[in-house]
Amino acid sequence: MDPKKPRKSPVTAPSNFVLRSARPDDLDDVYRLARHLDSYNLPADRSRLRVLLADSVRSFAGRPPSHPREKFLFLLEDRTLGRVVGSSLVIAQHGTPGLPHLFLQSFVERRRSRTLGRSVDHRCLKLGWTDRGPTELGGLVLLPSYRGRPEKLGHWLSYVRLLFIAARRRRFRPRLLAEYLPAFAKNGVSPFWEYFGKKFTGLDYRTADRLSIDNKEFIVSLFPSGTLYQDFFPEEVVRYLGQVGNPSLPAAQLLRKAGFAYCSQIEPFDGGPYFEADTDRVPLVRRARRTAWAVNSTPAETRRLVLVDRGGEVRARMAPAALGGGRLRLPPTAAASLDLRPGETVWSVGVDR
Repeated sequence: MDPKKPRKSPVTAPSNFVLRSARPDDLDDVYRLARHLDSYNLPADRSRLRVLLADSVRSFAGRPPSHPREKFLFLLEDRTLGRVVGSSLVIAQHGTPGLPHLFLQSFVERRRSRTLGRSVDHRCLKLGWTDRGPTELGGLVLLPSYRGRPEKLGHWLSYVRLLFIAARRRRFRPRLLAEYLPAFAKNGVSPFWEYFGKKFTGLDYRTADRLSIDNKEFIVSLFPSGTLYQDFFPEEVVRYLGQVGNPSLPAAQLLRKAGFAYCSQIEPFDGGPYFEADTDRVPLVRRARRTAWAVNSTPAETRRLVLVDRGGEVRARMAPAALGGGRLRLPPTAAASLDLRPGETVWSVGVDR
């Protein structure tokens, strides 16, 4: 052993947490999580969440065999307390016929005057949409009391979506999308919507946001279709466009590490940034492996996210694991929490600490 190189300490087994696919009887728990976010993808509305849970159950079970509007909701459970403490979501395709993916493309238009011998750069926006949109990652919530723990539970919730996409790769699009909220006013009002969207629709932000879950015709019909010059917007509006708000910074940083980047597009309602990545170039998707598993009682030095996909039920967790010889070797506690059965295969990927 090189005396100058410190020996890696074994990765200790994390606490008793497990990720799993959501069930219809999770409504109360999901509603409590949604109240911390109340977003387009995870609204604090019991009737809409009931529909989301039903859609998720059908999607995990593969009924129908494949559909662009499939939704897969993951929940993080504290098994010691029997409590759901976090969630994350995958939408197979955000942008379908009749319900397009909308965005404002941000770009710079350079104009030059030969008379004056000077150039001017104009910050511009232009409405765009597609009915063959990307796969979207969203709905990430972790209860405040579970943030900052040594298990890094936010990593679990964020990265399980990418491992699941690798496991069912054919069901997802070539591009991945994540949307982040910008900084909002203290009363929850979107400065961008108040200055822009409200003038063309006559709707307040919350009403427009809820309506757009099922209907986006009013945006396509009423928003200007030409070039919008940000030079005419107040500076207190412009400074937040395309910027991640403080509450969303940790989640955005995780996906930056996973290969996502700002794509110069913003959400038409609040001006928050869209991040995108090529699905097959995301390291966690590219490095994912499907293998048999075996129990290993020897402490491992690497940490892997492990997922078992049984069709209608998916379970996952982070665990100290050793991959070699075509097998993933797991501690007995990790195998038990995943309810692994002899002969089953698992998906796994190494995750940096």
